[in-house]
Amino acid sequence: MSTVPQPPIARVRVFLPTYRRHDLLPRALASLRAQTVDTWVCELHNDDPGDTFPARLLQQTADPRIQLRTHERNLGAIESFNLFYRPPPEPYYALLEDDNWWEPGFLETMLDAMDRHPAATLGWCNQHVWLEQPDGSWRHSGWWVNPAEPEAAPRLVSWGDFRQALGALHANGAMLVRSRNGTSYPTPAIPCAGVEPFRERLIPHPLLYVPAPLAHFAVTRQSARAGDLAE
Repeated sequence: MSTVPQPPIARVRVFLPTYRRHDLLPRALASLRAQTVDTWVCELHNDDPGDTFPARLLQQTADPRIQLRTHERNLGAIESFNLFYRPPPEPYYALLEDDNWWEPGFLETMLDAMDRHPAATLGWCNQHVWLEQPDGSWRHSGWWVNPAEPEAAPRLVSWGDFRQALGALHANGAMLVRSRNGTSYPTPAIPCAGVEPFRERLIPHPLLYVPAPLAHFAVTRQSARAGDLAE
């Protein structure tokens, strides 16, 4: 008797929040579907109840691993992110913001690094920085978020790095978080500039840093983030 092949068991739940990013969402989604591992499922969260574009995009994509969650009301960035930082059934979860995108080996490399460092709850990688141009095109800035270390191996980072005085080390769109039963990391309704530093203080250290630039950070011309570090 022949048996029907079963899909691989998912190891990662990817949360992809979007809000009226019709030009950018397809790029983020394509980078997820291009991953070299297929052991993932995705929740695409549409934060505009009246926007039908995400539903139409998924209909064209026809990928059963991706499920649409359209919010009944506009939640905003912080309330939406709080939906994601809680333990799913899968061993890991990740956040792919709609304006950013991943290298094909992002999940494979991050899973291997986290498996090798079981003490780490959160791992994150270096990122290429891209600049949105007035005509809507994108230009590589020529630099990375962190200094280039082409041959460096992943390393644990203990609490107390001087950069944490005014910010966070990790980046939402370039991380992998280990799912632990009953453990979530919600943030209060504070300015967006403070969300990552606040959450990083909730997450047990050490963190795991992967120096390889496996993700792309988009500097858009319009942003919900303020430029005021006092926040």
